Amino acid sequence: MKKLFFSLFVAGSVLSINAASVTASYTIPPLASTNLPTLLGGSLTLNSATIQATNVSSLNVYDWYTNVFFQTNQAYIQTTSIVTNYITIYTNYYGATNTWTNKVLLDYTNTVAAVTNALPVIFAWSAASNTTVQFQNLNARFQDGFSCTNTSANTFILTLQYTQ
Repeated sequence: MKKLFFSLFVAGSVLSINAASVTASYTIPPLASTNLPTLLGGSLTLNSATIQATNVSSLNVYDWYTNVFFQTNQAYIQTTSIVTNYITIYTNYYGATNTWTNKVLLDYTNTVAAVTNALPVIFAWSAASNTTVQFQNLNARFQDGFSCTNTSANTFILTLQYTQ
């Protein structure tokens, strides 16, 4: 019986750790990109966000784990096979013509160049001078982490309330 209660206690503790609710404030410098550290690292569910701005400010939010918002796909070679007809025509010295049609498997390659893709912006928020803007009931799932870019020339404070 003691083992059962202990097992239930441990299971309840693990479940409560996984559902930690956190409120954290960050000062975002002007024209900077940053990834915001979370309590447990990795994924989170953003419940609400607040921006306190003394000047006009704007912010782009990404679901990414670093402050580099571009992803490069390597160059690769693509091989494609097709079945086609191969026709041979032979004309001899006397002008007699022979034609052969054969099915052949033809392989050809295509080199696909490396591509740099910008990541999609999840949210684009802005705040006017001397205001506090609140975004409530977001329930937005960030799988890789929470990263942002301050696209204005002003510093502001970002407060996040999330569960992890």
